[in-house]
Amino acid sequence: MNHVENRREINIQKAFDNNDWQTLLRLLNQPFENAQRKDRFYRVLSLNHSQLCSNGHHSELGDLIVSPSLTPLEHFLLKERQVQVKYALSLLNEIDYNIITGFYLDHKSYSQLSKDVGISDKTVKKRLIQNTSFLKSYLQDII
Repeated sequence: MNHVENRREINIQKAFDNNDWQTLLRLLNQPFENAQRKDRFYRVLSLNHSQLCSNGHHSELGDLIVSPSLTPLEHFLLKERQVQVKYALSLLNEIDYNIITGFYLDHKSYSQLSKDVGISDKTVKKRLIQNTSFLKSYLQDII
């Protein structure tokens, strides 16, 4: 303990012995009040900082922070969208499926895809554009 803390401890003991509860409470709250004063000086806000909303209700700053986790409804909608995308991909033949997944998921080039599926790179590009537009139009109607 440093000199200031020692003096505060002595004053706390004196206030307790004299039953001076106001002084005792003030001395016990002093480190907390000092920390708050320092935070105000550096403009630090707690997530429990209360704000007055436009509708007259109080809200805390932490209430305005968006949670990165999905709500149950958002999770359900995401799963439903994934099922629809998988179904749309299943409508493609095997070569077109390999082209789409290879280009968008595996980040393969046209020449790599042409070697994988056994067709020219110009044909790969043409089929990629056709199937991408088909999937966009199909999924746009559903999603």
